[in-house]
Amino acid sequence: MGPQRDASPQETARRIAYGDRIMVGPARWIAAKAAGGKPTWLYHFSYVGTRFRPAVTRAAHAAEIQYVFEYWGRRTPMSVVSDQDRAMARAMNACWAAFARTGTPMCEPAWPAYDPARDELLEFGDQITVRQGFRDADLDRAEAEVLPTLALER
Repeated sequence: MGPQRDASPQETARRIAYGDRIMVGPARWIAAKAAGGKPTWLYHFSYVGTRFRPAVTRAAHAAEIQYVFEYWGRRTPMSVVSDQDRAMARAMNACWAAFARTGTPMCEPAWPAYDPARDELLEFGDQITVRQGFRDADLDRAEAEVLPTLALER
């Protein structure tokens, strides 16, 4: 999948300046390095809680934590947590609990172990789907620009 075509110039700049360079690109690079040893799983969380829509259009860093633990926090009344939010939380919690129990996340759909040749991850968005080549052109560019500045072994 190439660059997101419907993103505004501001969103594209924000994604390139922060997300791709600091979070998403390095996570894929680390997963690729780790995949040569033990099984590694890569995911992308893009789900936006229904109480934040339509004002918020993208998930913030660490937004998935409340879903992984099915914990809405003291400041979130249950009246603003939708059935869709609860379903996402149940699904994510099941994946992470299975991973803690067995060493393998057991999800629906099945979460593939990361293999750089297949470049698949599980996206937790409005739907939970396996994505192949997730924003690969953008992330390849971020990797080519950022990694040399870090003096990391490729």
